[in-house]
This record gives sequence, structure tokens and C-alpha cells, in this order.
Amino acid sequence: MLARNAHGCTITIITAFIMFSGIFCDRVAALSIMFRPAWADEVENATLSRWFEFVQAGRKLGPYSPYFLHDLVLQNVACNQVNPLGPPCNASAPTNSKQAKGNYSMQYGSLFLDALEKLQPHLSIFDTVYIGSMWLDGWNSSNFTSNTVAANQQADVAAKYLQHFDRQNLAWYITMEGPLDAITFDHQRVEGMVDFLNKSINALKRVRDLPILWSPYWQASYDSYNVSSIAQIKSGMVRLFCGISHDISVHFQDCLAWTCDGHTVPFYELLVDVTKECPNLREVKVNMEMFAEHRNNGKRGENNGALIVTADSHEIAERMLCYEKNNVEIGACWALPHWFSLFSQANETVFHPY
Repeated sequence: MLARNAHGCTITIITAFIMFSGIFCDRVAALSIMFRPAWADEVENATLSRWFEFVQAGRKLGPYSPYFLHDLVLQNVACNQVNPLGPPCNASAPTNSKQAKGNYSMQYGSLFLDALEKLQPHLSIFDTVYIGSMWLDGWNSSNFTSNTVAANQQADVAAKYLQHFDRQNLAWYITMEGPLDAITFDHQRVEGMVDFLNKSINALKRVRDLPILWSPYWQASYDSYNVSSIAQIKSGMVRLFCGISHDISVHFQDCLAWTCDGHTVPFYELLVDVTKECPNLREVKVNMEMFAEHRNNGKRGENNGALIVTADSHEIAERMLCYEKNNVEIGACWALPHWFSLFSQANETVFHPY
């Protein structure tokens, strides 16, 4: 059960979690959430229902609730092979992978129809649902032909999604990522990423003219760069985002490995400065990652046996307080199962006994 006080505001004295003592009425973290569609087939139906019932409860309380979610981002709705974001198609899973074996009956780029069907009843909860297509195997942003293939593949998946699951509150998410700092040190990589983003955006908008979201990451911490390097990064960002022909929202990945004050805030402010020169970069927010990764003999990623766990609640609380203090806007965060684990525990701790 979620609760309000007499003033219609949600009380947020949350033990061992969000150390926001007081009433959350003046300013609210506009949180959205990301989700990997294949999870809908990997968990029990009861678990899936609990996740979205909790979202529904927060939505009923309204935007002043710390449990309120605005938008949902579906990371990818179709299968691929080498870098599967869900069970691969037409291939066996990588060696030592914890992924399910590939489905040989599914063609490359096929929709996860069963999983997506399970999700449909829950999508009307959200203001906007961003549809991510798939990760193109072998994609290389510096290769313009590869970018064309990637754009066409995304558009093909997007069109198939609309054929099966059209609704009013949709937008597009570009699944394939890139390291913003590394890209901007190399003029050729900047040009390649401009080419990729323009081709992807144009292809998706030909399917339907909807808003575009992208969630790139930073390869190194802000404080690892000197002043001249930061200037070079900003110059590259201007070339990148001023080169894009349509509006794009960027919710950059903020992993717990970087400090908020020393990394997140200055990179956020850098991108906000870029919006002043590049109006097509219409929105900058952070994708607060709510998980921690225990590596497998130094190897990262679920396909390599790394253990992905929900982040420590105090770390998340401190990071959200840092965002609040520095006026950093929170966007679509990774991911719903971790959010549920953190916030439902906080809700049970505070409200349920009373």
C-alpha cells in the first residue's frame, strides 16, 4: 500500500533507502524507467504483474509520489545473434552464457511476440512508451554502409511492431549505443555517428513521425580528463549534435562507478551547454543505473557470466540527492526490476506496518 499525508503529498521518510526526509511537494524527480522485453518471458507471470501493479499504484498517487513513473522504454523488441538483448535467434547462445539457447525457428530481427503480448495490458499506464528495435550484429558507426543497414533494420522492426501492437502513446528509442567521449576525440567517428543517427532517425520517422530517444554512455570519468581534453570533447559534441537533422533526446547512462559530483554533474552541464548551440538536442537527462555488476574473472556482461544485482539503496539515495542539489534531471533509468526491488522495499519499510 502507498500513502499520502493530509496535504495530498507523499511522505518520504524512507528507512534505509531514500534519505529524503520531509515532504516531496516542491520538486519531484521526473523518473522514467527502462525494460528489456525478453524479461516478460523469463519471469513468472505473477512477478511481472507485481512489477506493473506497483507502477500502477504509484501512478494513482500522482506525480508528487516518489513511486511515480512517467515513461517506459522498451530496450529492444526483436532478436539478434552476437549481442543478444534477450534470447538470440538462429544461433546458439555464446559459450558459458546464461542466456537461453537460440530459437532456430525465429528469423533474424523477429519480434519477441509472446513477451510483447504479455506487456501490452500494462503499457497504457505510462505517458509515453519508447520502442527500441534491436542491436545490429557487426554494426560499425564509422562504416556508412553499416549505418544504412542498421537504419533499415530498425525501421523494419519498428514497422512490424506497429503492425502488431499499435497504440497512441508510442515513441522511438535507438537501441544501439556509443561512448560519447571516445567518439568526440576522433573526427571520423563523429562523422560516422552523425551519419548513423541521421539515417536511423530518418528511417524511423518514415515509419511514423514520433519523438526519438537515445541513451549513450561515457567511457571514462570526467575528472580523468584535463581542461584541453574537455574542450575537445565539447567541440566534438557540438559537431555531433548540431549535425543531426531532427530533434533528439539524450538520457546518458550514469553508472555507479563514477561519482556524481565529479563526473555526472559536469558532463550533464557540458551537454546542457551544447543544447544552446545545437537546438536539435532538445533534452538532456541522466539514465541512473540502479544495478551493480559483479564481474566474472574480470569479464563484464550477462553473456559472460557476470552477476547483475540491484544496487545498494544508500548509493541510489545519495545519487538522487546529488541530482536534486545540482538540478540534474533524471530521465529513463535502468531498469524496472531493480527499481521495483528498491522502491517496493522502501514502501514496505515505511508504509505497510502502519
